[in-house]
Amino acid sequence: MIRARTQLTLFFAAAMMVTAAALGIAISAARTAGVYSSVGREALADADLALRIVDQARSDAAGNAVLARDPERRMGLSPRITNQLEIIPGYVIVVDRGG
Repeated sequence: MIRARTQLTLFFAAAMMVTAAALGIAISAARTAGVYSSVGREALADADLALRIVDQARSDAAGNAVLARDPERRMGLSPRITNQLEIIPGYVIVVDRGG
């Protein structure tokens, strides 16, 4: 039969391992949430910047179209706006049929 002191030591070691595992999981979850939060803030900032660029181009559109057709007759953003949006990596602009 296991002596009481050995039994208590094994119980303590098991409790420490469970506590360390729980702490590791909690730290990992907190770091992951922080990364996703940071990515979300950056995406919102980029979206806000793109929206301001397009809105500014729409308000300044006196004679300059915001949308243009390419040689294959597809609608797209005008080259002037496309050049302004180059500062935002990986942007996507969705345009409906009404423009």
